[in-house]
Amino acid sequence: MAPTFLTGREEFLVVMLLVATVVSLVTRRTRIPYTVALVILGLAAQAAGFLPKVHLTPELVLTVFLPPLLFEAAWSLDVRVLRSVWKPVALLAVLGVAIAVVAIGAAVHLAGGLGWPEALLLGAALSATDPVSVVALFKEIPIPGRLAATIEGESLFNDGTSVAIYQVLLASLASGRMSGLTLGVQFVALALGGLALGVGIGCLASLSLSFLDDHLTGVMLTTVVAYGGFLLGVRLGVSPVLTVVGAGLVAGNVAKGTLRFPRAPGPRWLRLRLEGHRTVSREISVAIDSFWEYAAFVVNSLLFLLVGLEFVAGSVFERAAPFLLALVGMQGARLLAIGTLFAIPGSHPLPREVPVLYWGGLRGALSLAMALGLPLATPGRATVIAVVYGCVLFTLVVQGLSMPWLVGRLFRSVVRR
Repeated sequence: MAPTFLTGREEFLVVMLLVATVVSLVTRRTRIPYTVALVILGLAAQAAGFLPKVHLTPELVLTVFLPPLLFEAAWSLDVRVLRSVWKPVALLAVLGVAIAVVAIGAAVHLAGGLGWPEALLLGAALSATDPVSVVALFKEIPIPGRLAATIEGESLFNDGTSVAIYQVLLASLASGRMSGLTLGVQFVALALGGLALGVGIGCLASLSLSFLDDHLTGVMLTTVVAYGGFLLGVRLGVSPVLTVVGAGLVAGNVAKGTLRFPRAPGPRWLRLRLEGHRTVSREISVAIDSFWEYAAFVVNSLLFLLVGLEFVAGSVFERAAPFLLALVGMQGARLLAIGTLFAIPGSHPLPREVPVLYWGGLRGALSLAMALGLPLATPGRATVIAVVYGCVLFTLVVQGLSMPWLVGRLFRSVVRR
Protein backbone atom coordinates (compact mmCIF):
# COMPACT_ATOMS: atom_id res chain seq x y z
CA MET A 1 0.00 0.00 0.00
CA ALA A 2 1.12 3.55 -0.73
CA PRO A 3 2.05 5.74 2.24
CA THR A 4 -0.90 7.69 3.63
CA PHE A 5 0.92 11.01 3.38
CA LEU A 6 0.69 10.88 -0.41
CA THR A 7 -2.79 12.36 -0.48
CA GLY A 8 -2.55 14.55 -3.56
CA ARG A 9 -0.68 15.27 -6.76
CA GLU A 10 1.44 17.95 -5.11
CA GLU A 11 2.85 15.55 -2.49
CA PHE A 12 3.39 12.88 -5.14
CA LEU A 13 5.33 15.35 -7.33
CA VAL A 14 7.54 16.47 -4.42
CA VAL A 15 8.33 12.86 -3.48
CA MET A 16 9.22 12.02 -7.09
CA LEU A 17 11.56 15.03 -7.31
CA LEU A 18 13.17 14.03 -4.02
CA VAL A 19 13.66 10.47 -5.26
CA ALA A 20 15.16 11.77 -8.52
CA THR A 21 17.57 13.98 -6.55
CA VAL A 22 18.78 11.05 -4.46
CA VAL A 23 19.18 8.86 -7.54
CA SER A 24 21.17 11.60 -9.27
CA LEU A 25 23.57 11.86 -6.33
CA VAL A 26 24.01 8.08 -6.07
CA THR A 27 24.53 7.42 -9.79
CA ARG A 28 27.35 9.95 -9.95
CA ARG A 29 29.43 7.40 -8.03
CA THR A 30 28.38 4.39 -10.13
CA ARG A 31 28.49 3.35 -13.78
CA ILE A 32 24.70 3.06 -13.95
CA PRO A 33 23.20 5.74 -16.23
CA TYR A 34 20.91 8.10 -14.34
CA THR A 35 17.87 7.56 -16.57
CA VAL A 36 18.19 3.77 -16.41
CA ALA A 37 18.48 3.91 -12.61
CA LEU A 38 15.23 5.90 -12.48
CA VAL A 39 13.39 3.27 -14.51
CA ILE A 40 14.70 0.45 -12.31
CA LEU A 41 13.75 2.37 -9.16
CA GLY A 42 10.29 3.00 -10.59
CA LEU A 43 9.86 -0.73 -11.22
CA ALA A 44 11.00 -1.53 -7.68
CA ALA A 45 8.76 1.14 -6.10
CA GLN A 46 5.76 -0.18 -8.01
CA ALA A 47 6.46 -3.78 -7.01
CA ALA A 48 6.85 -2.77 -3.35
CA GLY A 49 3.78 -0.53 -3.39
CA PHE A 50 5.83 2.43 -2.14
CA LEU A 51 4.29 4.89 -4.58
CA PRO A 52 0.67 5.01 -5.78
CA LYS A 53 -0.29 3.60 -9.17
CA VAL A 54 0.02 6.15 -11.95
CA HIS A 55 -1.06 6.19 -15.57
CA LEU A 56 1.00 7.65 -18.41
CA THR A 57 -1.38 9.16 -20.94
CA PRO A 58 -0.41 10.05 -24.53
CA GLU A 59 -1.50 13.64 -23.88
CA LEU A 60 0.84 13.92 -20.89
CA VAL A 61 3.83 12.56 -22.79
CA LEU A 62 3.24 14.40 -26.06
CA THR A 63 2.04 17.82 -24.92
CA VAL A 64 3.77 18.21 -21.53
CA PHE A 65 6.98 16.17 -21.52
CA LEU A 66 8.04 15.90 -25.16
CA PRO A 67 8.20 19.57 -26.35
CA PRO A 68 10.79 20.75 -23.77
CA LEU A 69 12.94 17.65 -24.29
CA LEU A 70 12.91 18.04 -28.07
CA PHE A 71 13.56 21.77 -27.91
CA GLU A 72 16.46 21.46 -25.46
CA ALA A 73 18.15 18.76 -27.53
CA ALA A 74 17.69 20.69 -30.78
CA TRP A 75 18.77 24.00 -29.19
CA SER A 76 22.02 22.39 -28.00
CA LEU A 77 22.89 20.56 -31.24
CA ASP A 78 25.56 22.31 -33.33
CA VAL A 79 24.30 22.57 -36.90
CA ARG A 80 27.87 22.46 -38.23
CA VAL A 81 28.42 19.04 -36.68
CA LEU A 82 25.00 17.90 -37.86
CA ARG A 83 25.84 19.02 -41.40
CA SER A 84 28.94 16.81 -41.36
CA VAL A 85 26.86 13.68 -40.62
CA TRP A 86 23.69 14.51 -42.55
CA LYS A 87 23.91 11.43 -44.80
CA PRO A 88 23.83 8.76 -42.07
CA VAL A 89 21.29 10.80 -40.09
CA ALA A 90 18.97 11.08 -43.10
CA LEU A 91 19.32 7.39 -43.95
CA LEU A 92 18.65 6.20 -40.41
CA ALA A 93 15.85 8.70 -39.80
CA VAL A 94 13.93 7.93 -42.98
CA LEU A 95 14.98 4.61 -44.50
CA GLY A 96 15.77 3.11 -41.11
CA VAL A 97 12.31 3.96 -39.78
CA ALA A 98 10.63 2.54 -42.89
CA ILE A 99 12.61 -0.71 -42.55
CA ALA A 100 11.66 -1.00 -38.88
CA VAL A 101 7.96 -0.42 -39.53
CA VAL A 102 7.86 -3.14 -42.19
CA ALA A 103 10.11 -5.63 -40.35
CA ILE A 104 8.33 -5.38 -37.00
CA GLY A 105 4.91 -5.28 -38.62
CA ALA A 106 5.61 -8.34 -40.77
CA ALA A 107 6.99 -10.32 -37.82
CA VAL A 108 3.99 -9.79 -35.54
CA HIS A 109 1.50 -10.18 -38.40
CA LEU A 110 2.83 -13.37 -39.95
CA ALA A 111 3.69 -15.17 -36.73
CA GLY A 112 2.02 -13.16 -33.97
CA GLY A 113 -1.57 -13.07 -35.18
CA LEU A 114 -2.11 -9.29 -35.42
CA GLY A 115 -3.82 -7.84 -38.48
CA TRP A 116 -1.72 -5.82 -40.92
CA PRO A 117 -2.99 -2.35 -39.83
CA GLU A 118 -2.41 -3.05 -36.13
CA ALA A 119 0.93 -4.74 -36.82
CA LEU A 120 2.18 -1.76 -38.84
CA LEU A 121 1.02 0.64 -36.11
CA LEU A 122 3.04 -1.43 -33.65
CA GLY A 123 6.00 -1.17 -36.02
CA ALA A 124 5.59 2.61 -36.21
CA ALA A 125 5.48 2.88 -32.41
CA LEU A 126 8.72 0.89 -32.07
CA SER A 127 10.53 2.36 -35.07
CA ALA A 128 11.91 5.51 -33.43
CA THR A 129 14.98 5.69 -31.24
CA ASP A 130 13.45 8.02 -28.71
CA PRO A 131 15.34 11.34 -28.24
CA VAL A 132 14.30 11.41 -24.58
CA SER A 133 16.19 8.18 -23.92
CA VAL A 134 19.08 8.50 -26.36
CA VAL A 135 20.10 12.11 -25.73
CA ALA A 136 19.85 11.67 -21.95
CA LEU A 137 22.05 8.57 -22.04
CA PHE A 138 24.73 9.98 -24.34
CA LYS A 139 25.07 13.12 -22.25
CA GLU A 140 26.43 10.87 -19.50
CA ILE A 141 28.71 8.62 -21.58
CA PRO A 142 31.76 10.14 -23.35
CA ILE A 143 31.85 9.08 -27.02
CA PRO A 144 33.46 10.63 -30.13
CA GLY A 145 31.79 13.82 -31.34
CA ARG A 146 30.94 12.50 -34.81
CA LEU A 147 29.30 9.38 -33.42
CA ALA A 148 27.41 11.39 -30.80
CA ALA A 149 26.11 13.79 -33.47
CA THR A 150 24.95 10.87 -35.64
CA ILE A 151 23.03 9.18 -32.83
CA GLU A 152 21.56 12.39 -31.42
CA GLY A 153 20.66 13.74 -34.86
CA GLU A 154 19.00 10.47 -35.79
CA SER A 155 17.05 10.36 -32.53
CA LEU A 156 15.80 13.90 -33.06
CA PHE A 157 14.61 13.38 -36.63
CA ASN A 158 13.50 9.77 -36.76
CA ASP A 159 10.96 10.17 -34.01
CA GLY A 160 9.39 12.85 -36.20
CA THR A 161 9.22 10.49 -39.17
CA SER A 162 7.88 7.63 -37.04
CA VAL A 163 5.14 9.85 -35.58
CA ALA A 164 4.26 11.02 -39.11
CA ILE A 165 4.01 7.39 -40.30
CA TYR A 166 1.93 6.55 -37.23
CA GLN A 167 -0.46 9.44 -37.94
CA VAL A 168 -0.86 8.41 -41.58
CA LEU A 169 -1.48 4.76 -40.67
CA LEU A 170 -3.98 5.74 -37.97
CA ALA A 171 -5.90 7.93 -40.43
CA SER A 172 -5.91 5.09 -42.97
CA LEU A 173 -7.18 2.66 -40.33
CA ALA A 174 -10.02 5.01 -39.48
CA SER A 175 -11.00 5.49 -43.14
CA GLY A 176 -10.57 1.81 -44.03
CA ARG A 177 -8.37 2.62 -47.04
CA MET A 178 -4.62 1.98 -47.23
CA SER A 179 -3.04 3.02 -50.54
CA GLY A 180 0.74 3.09 -50.79
CA LEU A 181 0.82 6.24 -52.92
CA THR A 182 -1.62 8.08 -50.67
CA LEU A 183 0.32 7.09 -47.56
CA GLY A 184 3.56 8.32 -49.12
CA VAL A 185 2.12 11.70 -50.13
CA GLN A 186 0.57 12.24 -46.71
CA PHE A 187 3.82 11.32 -44.98
CA VAL A 188 5.89 13.76 -47.06
CA ALA A 189 3.37 16.54 -46.44
CA LEU A 190 3.40 15.94 -42.68
CA ALA A 191 7.19 15.70 -42.38
CA LEU A 192 8.25 18.52 -44.69
CA GLY A 193 5.40 20.73 -43.56
CA GLY A 194 6.41 20.34 -39.92
CA LEU A 195 10.08 21.00 -40.65
CA ALA A 196 9.30 24.08 -42.76
CA LEU A 197 6.99 25.46 -40.08
CA GLY A 198 9.66 24.88 -37.43
CA VAL A 199 12.34 26.68 -39.45
CA GLY A 200 10.00 29.63 -39.93
CA ILE A 201 9.21 29.79 -36.22
CA GLY A 202 12.92 29.49 -35.40
CA CYS A 203 13.77 32.45 -37.67
CA LEU A 204 11.08 34.64 -36.09
CA ALA A 205 12.17 33.61 -32.59
CA SER A 206 15.84 34.34 -33.36
CA LEU A 207 15.00 37.78 -34.74
CA SER A 208 12.87 38.52 -31.69
CA LEU A 209 15.60 37.38 -29.30
CA SER A 210 18.12 39.66 -30.98
CA PHE A 211 15.99 42.70 -30.07
CA LEU A 212 15.67 41.73 -26.40
CA ASP A 213 17.85 42.93 -23.52
CA ASP A 214 16.13 40.94 -20.75
CA HIS A 215 17.12 37.31 -20.17
CA LEU A 216 13.85 36.40 -18.42
CA THR A 217 11.83 37.55 -21.41
CA GLY A 218 14.14 35.53 -23.65
CA VAL A 219 13.54 32.38 -21.59
CA MET A 220 9.79 32.97 -21.71
CA LEU A 221 9.89 33.43 -25.47
CA THR A 222 11.66 30.12 -26.02
CA THR A 223 9.11 28.42 -23.77
CA VAL A 224 6.36 29.78 -26.01
CA VAL A 225 8.28 28.55 -29.06
CA ALA A 226 8.64 25.00 -27.67
CA TYR A 227 5.06 24.49 -26.56
CA GLY A 228 3.40 26.86 -29.02
CA GLY A 229 5.28 25.36 -31.97
CA PHE A 230 4.11 21.88 -30.99
CA LEU A 231 0.49 22.97 -30.63
CA LEU A 232 0.60 24.96 -33.88
CA GLY A 233 1.94 21.92 -35.72
CA VAL A 234 -0.97 19.87 -34.38
CA ARG A 235 -3.46 22.57 -35.36
CA LEU A 236 -2.09 22.90 -38.91
CA GLY A 237 -1.97 19.14 -39.47
CA VAL A 238 1.81 18.83 -39.87
CA SER A 239 4.37 16.98 -37.76
CA PRO A 240 4.50 18.81 -34.40
CA VAL A 241 7.65 16.92 -33.43
CA LEU A 242 9.60 18.15 -36.46
CA THR A 243 8.17 21.62 -35.92
CA VAL A 244 9.80 21.81 -32.48
CA VAL A 245 13.04 20.26 -33.76
CA GLY A 246 13.29 22.74 -36.65
CA ALA A 247 12.54 25.73 -34.40
CA GLY A 248 15.06 24.64 -31.77
CA LEU A 249 17.83 23.99 -34.29
CA VAL A 250 17.48 27.38 -35.96
CA ALA A 251 16.98 29.45 -32.79
CA GLY A 252 19.74 27.68 -30.85
CA ASN A 253 22.36 27.94 -33.57
CA VAL A 254 21.58 31.58 -34.34
CA ALA A 255 21.89 32.36 -30.61
CA LYS A 256 25.31 30.67 -30.50
CA GLY A 257 26.52 32.30 -33.73
CA THR A 258 26.89 29.02 -35.65
CA LEU A 259 24.08 29.97 -38.04
CA ARG A 260 23.46 33.40 -39.56
CA PHE A 261 20.53 34.99 -41.32
CA PRO A 262 20.89 35.65 -45.05
CA ARG A 263 21.21 39.25 -46.21
CA ALA A 264 18.14 41.18 -45.11
CA PRO A 265 15.72 42.10 -47.94
CA GLY A 266 13.73 45.31 -48.33
CA PRO A 267 14.59 49.04 -48.35
CA ARG A 268 17.96 50.22 -47.08
CA TRP A 269 16.68 51.69 -43.80
CA LEU A 270 14.92 48.42 -42.88
CA ARG A 271 17.89 46.30 -43.97
CA LEU A 272 20.28 48.30 -41.77
CA ARG A 273 17.85 48.03 -38.88
CA LEU A 274 17.60 44.26 -39.19
CA GLU A 275 21.31 43.74 -39.76
CA GLY A 276 22.02 45.71 -36.59
CA HIS A 277 20.11 43.07 -34.58
CA ARG A 278 21.45 39.81 -35.87
CA THR A 279 22.98 38.37 -32.70
CA VAL A 280 21.55 37.28 -29.38
CA SER A 281 23.33 38.72 -26.33
CA ARG A 282 25.54 36.34 -24.39
CA GLU A 283 23.58 36.96 -21.18
CA ILE A 284 20.31 35.86 -22.81
CA SER A 285 21.93 32.88 -24.53
CA VAL A 286 23.49 31.61 -21.27
CA ALA A 287 20.21 32.09 -19.37
CA ILE A 288 18.28 30.11 -22.00
CA ASP A 289 20.91 27.34 -21.97
CA SER A 290 20.71 27.04 -18.18
CA PHE A 291 16.91 27.09 -18.08
CA TRP A 292 16.45 24.39 -20.71
CA GLU A 293 19.19 22.22 -19.23
CA TYR A 294 17.36 22.29 -15.90
CA ALA A 295 13.92 21.84 -17.49
CA ALA A 296 15.10 18.81 -19.46
CA PHE A 297 16.67 17.31 -16.32
CA VAL A 298 13.43 17.65 -14.33
CA VAL A 299 11.18 16.37 -17.12
CA ASN A 300 13.54 13.46 -17.84
CA SER A 301 13.55 12.52 -14.16
CA LEU A 302 9.77 12.49 -13.86
CA LEU A 303 9.26 10.73 -17.17
CA PHE A 304 11.63 7.82 -16.53
CA LEU A 305 10.26 7.29 -13.03
CA LEU A 306 6.73 7.20 -14.47
CA VAL A 307 7.77 4.66 -17.11
CA GLY A 308 8.93 2.31 -14.35
CA LEU A 309 5.86 2.92 -12.19
CA GLU A 310 3.48 2.26 -15.10
CA PHE A 311 4.90 -1.10 -16.16
CA VAL A 312 2.70 -4.18 -15.66
CA ALA A 313 4.81 -7.32 -16.02
CA GLY A 314 1.86 -9.70 -16.23
CA SER A 315 0.50 -8.16 -19.41
CA VAL A 316 3.83 -8.75 -21.20
CA PHE A 317 4.26 -12.33 -19.95
CA GLU A 318 0.78 -13.18 -21.20
CA ARG A 319 1.82 -12.04 -24.67
CA ALA A 320 5.33 -13.46 -24.71
CA ALA A 321 5.17 -14.68 -28.33
CA PRO A 322 4.29 -11.35 -30.01
CA PHE A 323 6.70 -9.57 -27.66
CA LEU A 324 9.63 -11.78 -28.66
CA LEU A 325 8.71 -11.52 -32.34
CA ALA A 326 8.57 -7.73 -32.15
CA LEU A 327 11.89 -7.65 -30.28
CA VAL A 328 13.60 -9.79 -32.92
CA GLY A 329 12.08 -7.72 -35.71
CA MET A 330 13.16 -4.49 -34.01
CA GLN A 331 16.76 -5.62 -33.53
CA GLY A 332 16.96 -7.12 -37.01
CA ALA A 333 15.62 -3.94 -38.58
CA ARG A 334 18.17 -1.88 -36.66
CA LEU A 335 21.00 -4.03 -37.95
CA LEU A 336 19.68 -3.85 -41.52
CA ALA A 337 19.30 -0.07 -41.35
CA ILE A 338 22.90 0.36 -40.17
CA GLY A 339 24.01 -2.00 -42.96
CA THR A 340 22.51 0.35 -45.55
CA LEU A 341 24.97 3.05 -44.46
CA PHE A 342 27.82 1.09 -46.03
CA ALA A 343 26.13 1.27 -49.44
CA ILE A 344 26.24 5.10 -49.56
CA PRO A 345 29.63 6.81 -50.09
CA GLY A 346 30.54 9.16 -47.27
CA SER A 347 28.00 7.78 -44.81
CA HIS A 348 29.47 4.52 -43.55
CA PRO A 349 30.61 4.45 -39.89
CA LEU A 350 33.95 3.27 -38.59
CA PRO A 351 34.01 -0.44 -37.62
CA ARG A 352 34.09 0.23 -33.88
CA GLU A 353 31.21 2.72 -34.19
CA VAL A 354 28.82 0.07 -35.55
CA PRO A 355 28.17 -1.73 -32.22
CA VAL A 356 27.38 1.58 -30.50
CA LEU A 357 25.07 2.67 -33.34
CA TYR A 358 23.28 -0.65 -33.15
CA TRP A 359 23.03 -1.00 -29.37
CA GLY A 360 22.18 2.71 -28.96
CA GLY A 361 18.78 2.24 -30.58
CA LEU A 362 16.86 2.79 -27.34
CA ARG A 363 13.10 3.16 -27.26
CA GLY A 364 11.24 5.23 -24.69
CA ALA A 365 8.21 7.24 -23.71
CA LEU A 366 7.38 8.34 -27.26
CA SER A 367 6.78 4.72 -28.26
CA LEU A 368 4.55 4.28 -25.21
CA ALA A 369 2.58 7.41 -26.07
CA MET A 370 1.87 6.15 -29.58
CA ALA A 371 0.75 2.76 -28.30
CA LEU A 372 -1.49 4.28 -25.61
CA GLY A 373 -2.90 6.72 -28.18
CA LEU A 374 -4.53 3.98 -30.24
CA PRO A 375 -8.36 4.24 -30.27
CA LEU A 376 -10.05 1.97 -27.72
CA ALA A 377 -11.84 0.09 -30.51
CA THR A 378 -8.59 -0.87 -32.27
CA PRO A 379 -8.33 -4.69 -32.60
CA GLY A 380 -5.41 -6.05 -30.58
CA ARG A 381 -4.85 -2.74 -28.76
CA ALA A 382 -3.97 -4.45 -25.47
CA THR A 383 -1.42 -6.63 -27.26
CA VAL A 384 0.18 -3.61 -28.94
CA ILE A 385 0.50 -1.76 -25.62
CA ALA A 386 1.95 -4.76 -23.80
CA VAL A 387 4.47 -5.50 -26.57
CA VAL A 388 5.61 -1.88 -26.74
CA TYR A 389 6.05 -1.74 -22.96
CA GLY A 390 8.13 -4.93 -23.03
CA CYS A 391 10.38 -3.69 -25.85
CA VAL A 392 10.84 -0.26 -24.24
CA LEU A 393 11.84 -1.82 -20.91
CA PHE A 394 14.26 -4.19 -22.67
CA THR A 395 16.07 -1.37 -24.46
CA LEU A 396 16.15 0.94 -21.44
CA VAL A 397 17.30 -1.63 -18.90
CA VAL A 398 19.30 -4.22 -20.86
CA GLN A 399 20.82 -1.96 -23.53
CA GLY A 400 21.00 1.09 -21.28
CA LEU A 401 22.84 -0.76 -18.48
CA SER A 402 25.32 -2.38 -20.86
CA MET A 403 26.03 0.74 -22.93
CA PRO A 404 28.68 2.22 -20.58
CA TRP A 405 30.56 -1.10 -20.62
CA LEU A 406 30.35 -1.31 -24.43
CA VAL A 407 31.56 2.26 -24.94
CA GLY A 408 34.35 1.73 -22.41
CA ARG A 409 35.61 -1.33 -24.28
CA LEU A 410 35.50 0.38 -27.68
CA PHE A 411 36.60 3.92 -26.80
CA ARG A 412 38.78 3.69 -23.72
CA SER A 413 40.93 6.68 -24.59
CA VAL A 414 38.33 8.75 -26.45
CA VAL A 415 36.83 11.86 -24.85
CA ARG A 416 33.72 13.31 -26.47
CA ARG A 417 34.50 16.54 -28.19
